[in-house]
Amino acid sequence: MWIEIVGWVGMVLLLANFYMASHHILDDNAYTYHLLNLVGAIGVMINAFHKEVMAVGFIEVAWSAIALVGMYNVYRHLRRSA
Repeated sequence: MWIEIVGWVGMVLLLANFYMASHHILDDNAYTYHLLNLVGAIGVMINAFHKEVMAVGFIEVAWSAIALVGMYNVYRHLRRSA
């Protein structure tokens, strides 16, 4: 039951994040944007692997990796600016 909730929360985070970036509510180069993508992807990934839906699980692994690289790039940019 809790894994289903984790998956739904992850999906809502991913969709809300995409909506906010598309409507310029949230900057897609912001740390928060990448963090929400990471947390959402992990939620969906947990659910997908639990249900053995490997294609979705591996997409979420890639999505998480992209989010981590994005977070690192934001960190690096902020560090250079300081």
